[in-house]
Amino acid sequence: MRILLFIFLSLTFVACSSNESNSSTPNTTAVSTSNTSATSGTQGPIIDSGTKYGPTKIDVTVEGMSGGNAYLIGMYTDQNYRVDSVGVDRQGRFTFDIKEGLPAGLYFVVFQDNRNFQLILDKDQVFSVKTRNNSLGSVEVTGNKASELLYETRNVETPINNSLSAVEAQLREKNPSDSNFENFKAQKARILAQKKEAFDQIFNANPGNFFTIFKKAGQNPNVDFTYDEMGEKDMVKYLWDYRQNYWADVNFNDGRLLRTPVIQNKLKNYINKLTIQHPDSLKISIDFLMNNVMDSPEYYKYFANWIAINFEPTETKLMDSQAIYVHMVTNYFTPEKAVWSTPAEIQALQNRAGEMRQSLVGLAAPDVVSTNPSGQTKSIYEMNQDYIVVYMYNPECEHCQEETPKLLNYYNQMNKKELGVFAIAIDTDDTKWKNYISKAGIQKWVNVHDPTNQSIYGKYFVDVTPELYLLNPDRKIIGKNLKTHQVQEMIDMDKNRR
Repeated sequence: MRILLFIFLSLTFVACSSNESNSSTPNTTAVSTSNTSATSGTQGPIIDSGTKYGPTKIDVTVEGMSGGNAYLIGMYTDQNYRVDSVGVDRQGRFTFDIKEGLPAGLYFVVFQDNRNFQLILDKDQVFSVKTRNNSLGSVEVTGNKASELLYETRNVETPINNSLSAVEAQLREKNPSDSNFENFKAQKARILAQKKEAFDQIFNANPGNFFTIFKKAGQNPNVDFTYDEMGEKDMVKYLWDYRQNYWADVNFNDGRLLRTPVIQNKLKNYINKLTIQHPDSLKISIDFLMNNVMDSPEYYKYFANWIAINFEPTETKLMDSQAIYVHMVTNYFTPEKAVWSTPAEIQALQNRAGEMRQSLVGLAAPDVVSTNPSGQTKSIYEMNQDYIVVYMYNPECEHCQEETPKLLNYYNQMNKKELGVFAIAIDTDDTKWKNYISKAGIQKWVNVHDPTNQSIYGKYFVDVTPELYLLNPDRKIIGKNLKTHQVQEMIDMDKNRR
């Protein structure tokens, strides 16, 4: 049975389209993480994301709209929730009137056909909005500076982005050897410089406005290329610098940003794209990030939960996601740090991590001593094949019934001195187990069963069946959560390392 981390918000959710950042990232995942810093910018006083500013009164007029409903949708990290719903009169007018006020953040005004426009709320929450039914992207805001800047910036950057897209399209059609290639590159550089200058003017004129904080936090770092001795771009140095500056414009004490898409998008990008998808690299990236939010309770709580949930074994295809899960729970879900959870919840997580800890890739494989169909005691460590598949299954499991024939077919093709299978039946009885051995034709495997599970518990973690581990000649775990078609690849890789 899965034990999930305990989510820290209880909200009424509505279906809204997700908010993805449109900023570009380096076209690679092969980023070295050793000694990588994930530092953030200057830290200010802690601003709680739940602080409400009010009252809230937003008068909206949508020219050309007559009737229907409008919804005010808020967000917290990757979750959207309904704040208010009102009717639209025949003149396209409606008001969101919330006396207790709302937390600062990005909000959506959504209509019944899912069309919407955005507003940024901070302390000035009594204001008016005008737009048109046939052009919801054209919004006029009066009395809310952050939202005014949102649409002022869009008006500035739309023509710049159009010019940039046209130049980039030309670049994609040209080879570096083409005489016009460098000209288009220069044009692109000029447009990007123009965009940066336009943004900087707005930012410098409004340094403390929440819009500026929000927009700057969402930008990717501006990192220049350096060149190696051969005159080639030093991509390793570039990616290093990119990571070093990735969180530079994020104030981890400003909880308002958690009510925008910025932090969620940056976190996903940092973990999934800017870090090699290998447990060692991921742990380094995670540790640097978590160390930077150790004194920022809201960010610590959100990052710890998000990372652990996303590397919970059933939520990822990473071969040894359990290594990340164990690392997160061991280091960041302690009574001193996970103060939002009860002692019982923390203990449950620690117990689950403890079950996983003994069977991580790279560790010495635990031995299992159990009983075969004839009543004889059998052990993994008494097997003399070079490579051993530890296969855990349940006779009535549908996925096991699909995988067992595949593993048997692979086993039959292999040299029996090179590959053996130690098959452990779990959560079944002797009759079903023995009948399955005969029916599946796996009599040549080492088959064991312990009705009490005592000889198996705490040795090889099984989240769902079938579970397939691979042990090498040194009896180290070199693969887990495998499918049969992956076994040979893992064996070949291990042989090449010898």
